[in-house]
Amino acid sequence: MTEKNTRLQTLNPERLSKHNLVNYLIDNPDVRGNFKYGSLLSCMWRNLLIARPGFEDVADFQKINGKDMLKIIDAHPRLADRFEWRKMFYEDQLQLMIKYPELATKERTSSFRGYLWSELLRKHPQLAGLCPFKKLNLYDWSNLVCGQESFAEKCPWHEFNSFDWAYLVRKKKSALKYFKLEHFESGEGLQKMLNSCYFGDAPSYQGAFKEQTVEDPATFLIYKRMDKENGRRFLKIQLRKSNWAFVEELCDISCEDAIDVQGKKYIPFYMTLFAPDSVFEKLFPLFDLNCKDPGGNSLLFPALVRGLTGSGMERYNFLLAQGLNADEKNIAGFSCDDVIKLVENIWKKGKTYAR
Repeated sequence: MTEKNTRLQTLNPERLSKHNLVNYLIDNPDVRGNFKYGSLLSCMWRNLLIARPGFEDVADFQKINGKDMLKIIDAHPRLADRFEWRKMFYEDQLQLMIKYPELATKERTSSFRGYLWSELLRKHPQLAGLCPFKKLNLYDWSNLVCGQESFAEKCPWHEFNSFDWAYLVRKKKSALKYFKLEHFESGEGLQKMLNSCYFGDAPSYQGAFKEQTVEDPATFLIYKRMDKENGRRFLKIQLRKSNWAFVEELCDISCEDAIDVQGKKYIPFYMTLFAPDSVFEKLFPLFDLNCKDPGGNSLLFPALVRGLTGSGMERYNFLLAQGLNADEKNIAGFSCDDVIKLVENIWKKGKTYAR
């Protein structure tokens, strides 16, 4: 026994102050006595039970707050049943269930929001039997499917509109494979979805691009050679702004340099969808006509969407003349011809195809 404990015992441990009592019990877990357990605060019970969980038989669990409960259960999950979980924040409960899925019960999860369920099932799909899926909104479903594609069959895809699809595809480009022709809203809706697929979000650029003003293409090319990653970010932002004058000046210097950035495999689709003729005509010779996007679409598909949103079908017909197949199916199982037939049938019925 240490000199400190000998001194504490000499002073009669039953008369020790609260902090000293906890230290004494941690060092002497086998002793029992008429101690001042009722005077211990939440943080003191936390320290004692984490170090010596055997004191659960005398612990006043009602005095322990939610944050201290989290730390105790995290250290000793077998004590979980001794606590009132409602005292913990839902995010803290989720943290424990992700680490210890055996702690998830119907009672403990009864107040979970859809987002908490999506986070829990992403890590532990085996807990699906506890989940009331009606609590999940479309954003929760997007979050869940992005982490666990096994739930795709349960997802209410028919409820997704163009904004929901764009949000989902921005998070997971391969989610295009879940898009079906019956989800078709309008050319504009498809354009939003494909825009997210081909170029996604544009992160802020750093380094020289952040510190310096990049006004002309020549300066951009110099900086890009030094910092290709942030060159990609800068170019993405220009494209999202539809700064086609900047892109056209880049093409006048060097078409190859204009699109020589990371992630350039999506540029042909984005350019086909949005670029004006003056830019498209300069870059088209560099495109791989056999390329496919994450949804299995050829370049014909963005050209068709461009036509459906009012830009005319000239680009679509041009690509057809290059030998692209309008009846080629994508991952979702439909082709450009299928989309055209659907639109024609809607027009024949005198209806608009925009929601």
